[in-house]
Amino acid sequence: MGNRQGKSTNRNGNNQKGNRLVLWTQLVTPGMDDAAVVAAERVAGRAAALGYNHLVQGYRRTDDARNKAVLALSKVARDDRDVLVMLDADHMHPMDVIERLVAHDVGVVGAMYFRRGEPFDVCAFRRGPDVPQQEAPQGQAGQAGSTSGLVAVGREETGLHKVAVVGTGAIAIQRWVFERLMEKGYGWPHFRYAYAEGSLDQPTEDMYFGAICEEAGIPHYVDCDLVTPHLRTLVIDRSYAVGWAEARDDEERAGGDGERAATPARTAKPGRARRAPTRGAPTNIMAVEVEAC
Repeated sequence: MGNRQGKSTNRNGNNQKGNRLVLWTQLVTPGMDDAAVVAAERVAGRAAALGYNHLVQGYRRTDDARNKAVLALSKVARDDRDVLVMLDADHMHPMDVIERLVAHDVGVVGAMYFRRGEPFDVCAFRRGPDVPQQEAPQGQAGQAGSTSGLVAVGREETGLHKVAVVGTGAIAIQRWVFERLMEKGYGWPHFRYAYAEGSLDQPTEDMYFGAICEEAGIPHYVDCDLVTPHLRTLVIDRSYAVGWAEARDDEERAGGDGERAATPARTAKPGRARRAPTRGAPTNIMAVEVEAC
């Protein structure tokens, strides 16, 4: 995976601060929520103002989208600290999410976010006490990515923390990370759904990436001061409405704060199928031909 020049509307290929290339991409889903689209448009406008390069992708499977983005970076990156930022579509990303991730200047760093379902764990994990790191055969996918022995970061933690695996909902990865993985025998594609035969443990592509980074000695970091809200839709049917009313009545009878009890958890309104934002401030759109390494 070498340094091959791609086509870009930003001819020098670098943002103007620090002369580093920042390539960012928004993963797209057919049912992208309106709130996520509005947030993404603000992110795009801010990124354009800072001279960041925008890789536009259509809808594809998440592992495929991430691997295509890695290839795009390899075509335009020249410096080890050039960085790829990937943002998932089901978040209300802060407008300055890209610059705040990039500013940490570490190999792999992600924003803090929570699972969309109970118990709402943080999507960043430390290795539990007295549990050795995962051992995966070099260059092979079969045993990497297991969640065994990983403990979620605390929900109320703050600051920047070193972890074993950070989620990819909002993540910045420097070029040298992919080069190191190649040197250690973990070839492209670096994001895989790696299921061990006969195992019920079926981790996602971000867990695989974290596992091979851990094996290669590449630390991950999570910024617990940079929180990107995770969106989900909630179906309000008869059983939910009745249960909500009963919970409110129970709280009032117990002498609690009836007003607070009557306020359910904030949820996103179901969104229409939307493409990634293309209007607003002009962006430095990357037009990179991607082929397999």
